[in-house]
Amino acid sequence: MMHASIAVAVLMATHAPVTGPDSAAALPASERRGAHASVTWVYQPGSLREMVRLADTVVVARFVGTDSGPTTFTSSEDVFTTRELNRFEVEHPLKGAERSQVVTVSRISSYGLVGGEPFSVLGPDGPYELGYDYLLFLKRAPGLDVYSIVNDEARYSIGEDERVRPHGERAAATNGRVSRAVRGRRLPDVLRLVQAAID
Repeated sequence: MMHASIAVAVLMATHAPVTGPDSAAALPASERRGAHASVTWVYQPGSLREMVRLADTVVVARFVGTDSGPTTFTSSEDVFTTRELNRFEVEHPLKGAERSQVVTVSRISSYGLVGGEPFSVLGPDGPYELGYDYLLFLKRAPGLDVYSIVNDEARYSIGEDERVRPHGERAAATNGRVSRAVRGRRLPDVLRLVQAAID
C-alpha cells in the first residue's frame, strides 16, 4: 500500500488544519491506487494542564454516528478535501459541555485531485468506531457548533477494562507528554488527573 504524508499545522490561535503539498494526490493515477494519506500535527502541548487549557471542551463521550461534511478546495481549486461530521453523546463532561449533550467532531476523511478518485486520510483523529467511548480534548470552530481534536494526543478510546488508550495505530505511536500521562491508566484515575488540571 502506498503511503504519503499530509502535514497539518494546528495553529495556536485557531487550530485550523493546513494541508501541505506532500501527498498521494501528487502521485500518478497508476500509483495512487490503494494509496492513503496520513495526518501529522506540528504543535505538541508540554503537559496535560496545557492540553486542557488549549481545549474548549473535554469530555468522555460515546460515538453514536457520522454524517457527510463539507468539501473544500485549495485556492487553485485543483485539490479537494472532504470532511465527515462525527456525533458523540457526552457521558462525563469535564469542561465546556453537559451530560447527554451531543457534540459534533469534524475530521478530514479523504483527499484528492479534482476529477480524480479520492483516497482515505488516516490519522490519530479517526476513523471512530460506533459504540466506543472516547476521551476527547476538543477545539471549537470559530462561529460554529463543530469541534476538532486539539492535536494527535487529544483522543483516547476507553476499553472494556476501563483503561484509557490512544485509539488506532497512528495515535498509539504518539509518545508526547500528554499521552504518557494518561495512556494505560484506568478511566477514574485519568478523570481525576484531568479534573486536577482544570482546577
